[in-house]
Amino acid sequence: MKTFNWEQYIQNYPDLSGFTREKAIRHYNRFGKKENRTDSVLPDFNNGIISGEKIQLRCDYFIGTLYDINSNPLIKLEVHKFPEKWLKFSSDVKKECKIFCYTHRMFEFMDLLHGIEFPFDIYFHNSDENFTEEMYQTLKKVPFVKQIYSQNNTVKEVITLPIGQANSSWKHGNSKILGDKMKCIEKSMDCVEKTMGIFLNFNITTPKRVGLRDILNFIPWVENKEYQEYIDTLAKYRFCICVEGNGLDTHRFWECVYLKVIPICVKNKWTEIMKDKVHMILLDKWEDLKDYPLNYTWREYQCIDI
Repeated sequence: MKTFNWEQYIQNYPDLSGFTREKAIRHYNRFGKKENRTDSVLPDFNNGIISGEKIQLRCDYFIGTLYDINSNPLIKLEVHKFPEKWLKFSSDVKKECKIFCYTHRMFEFMDLLHGIEFPFDIYFHNSDENFTEEMYQTLKKVPFVKQIYSQNNTVKEVITLPIGQANSSWKHGNSKILGDKMKCIEKSMDCVEKTMGIFLNFNITTPKRVGLRDILNFIPWVENKEYQEYIDTLAKYRFCICVEGNGLDTHRFWECVYLKVIPICVKNKWTEIMKDKVHMILLDKWEDLKDYPLNYTWREYQCIDI
């Protein structure tokens, strides 16, 4: 079997780089915390909360540009010092592997993916881009790709990855706060009294959200809060408005799922794929909510093996 060597592609992709999960974690520990996030830590893989960085770190290789690597607060690498063996996929090392790529980078690296000559699964995440039928048809032509996983997925043949909680580099990516509340609720629903109706709060500057607050003016608006207070407040609600952001999936949706709050969404291609896996209320349009008969009955979601 041939060895796939990145150096063959440097001429076309001069800023291409990659690393194994073990090397990424080791380098994070070696170089320490990014200056702009003094409280950044490696994510807790045992708390049951999905995030993009966890999915990325579970993969064997990461395909991306130097900007992608340098902007990741869990990784600080001096690429010019990489040992040569870090810069290649070797079929002598693994019979198959998991490869991570930002969704919006897929088309940039198709030549590279076609050059891999051993089986691999590919994971797309940490991106606002939606995974489309065009992307699926393009990837189907890659000879050794076995399974495709993606966030913001719209294709039934692809396994949908939740966007999950925000990454730990963000204040709303504090998995301890969310995890502690989730464990409390899982232990006993008496931990939180669900005395509130519909939670309504979102960033109104996102294009698909403009004007929505006026449409839903019959629901009290919840003011912005620090993350701990926000999670404590959200957990008391039975339902929550989950409107599309830049991508189809949202962190709010999964915060609701972890806190046993039922998301309310308008139908789209993503909800059509997820509606049988996660309990949600689906509307044709937001105006329909005013007369919708809401009934709180929680149904556990189906786990996804990644």
